[in-house]
Amino acid sequence: RDTSGRIVAVQVENEPGVFLDIDHCPQATKAFAGSPERRSMGDSDSARQCFMTRQYASYINAIAKAGKREHPLPMFVNCWLPDGAKLGNYPNGGPIPELIDIYKQHAPDIDWLSPDIYANNFRHYCQAYTRSDNILFIPETWARPDLYWYAMAECNAQCVSPFAIEDYYSNAFFTGSLTVLHELLPYIS
Repeated sequence: RDTSGRIVAVQVENEPGVFLDIDHCPQATKAFAGSPERRSMGDSDSARQCFMTRQYASYINAIAKAGKREHPLPMFVNCWLPDGAKLGNYPNGGPIPELIDIYKQHAPDIDWLSPDIYANNFRHYCQAYTRSDNILFIPETWARPDLYWYAMAECNAQCVSPFAIEDYYSNAFFTGSLTVLHELLPYIS
C-alpha cells in the first residue's frame, strides 16, 4: 500500500517452485510423461525444469486472472535465483532468467517478473530482467545502496527494496545514500 492506503501492486506468488527436480506425485509424473517438454527434450533436467515452469506459470496466471476480475491491479511474481545452484537446490518452476519466456507465454496476466537478488552477480540479474516486455522491479535484495544506484540509473529499476530495511534505520551511511538517491531520482528518470 502507498501512504494513502491505496494498493499499487499485488505479488501473486512469492518464490514459487518445488525443491526437487520435478514434482514426483502420480499426477505430475503422468503429466510429464506426456508433456511437450519430454517429447522434445527427453527426460533431461531442462525438460523437467521447463515442464515445472509451465505448470507453475499456468497456475499463477489463473490466480492473477481471477484477481484482476475483482481488482484490476498490476500483478507480479518474484523468484529465488539459482545463482549457480543445481536443479533441486532452489525452487524449480519460478521465473528464473532462462525461463522468463515460458512465463511470458503461459502467464500473460502477470505484468512483470521480479528477481529477489541475493546473488553475487547483481548486475547480470538486473540486465536479465530488464527487457522490452518486463520492467526491473526488485522486491528483495541486500541493504546496499550502491546496488540500488546501479539498478535505477543503469537499468531503470522501478523498485529496489532491501529486505529487513528496519535494521538499517540507524545506519547513517545507508540512510544518507538513500536520501541522495531520492533527490537524484527526477534526474535519473
